[in-house]
Amino acid sequence: MSVTIDEDYRPREDEPFMNDRQREYFRQKLLNWKDDILKEARETLQHLQDENQNHPDLADRASSETDRSIELRARDRQRKLIA
Repeated sequence: MSVTIDEDYRPREDEPFMNDRQREYFRQKLLNWKDDILKEARETLQHLQDENQNHPDLADRASSETDRSIELRARDRQRKLIA
């Protein structure tokens, strides 16, 4: 059964729990979230490829590697959400 919902639809408490409209609303919400995660992953990959710099200072290098590590861990957690 195909259900269409308006852009401004929001689930209400007076509706039956997880009716067809609510299921479609949450399905769309999850699909949009998945698209956002995949987009951010592509941007991170592009950013890491573009930022292939050699830092002469050890502190700069350590800071850059820490930032890269944090970003990769965040993307890995997001990847696990959609796996």
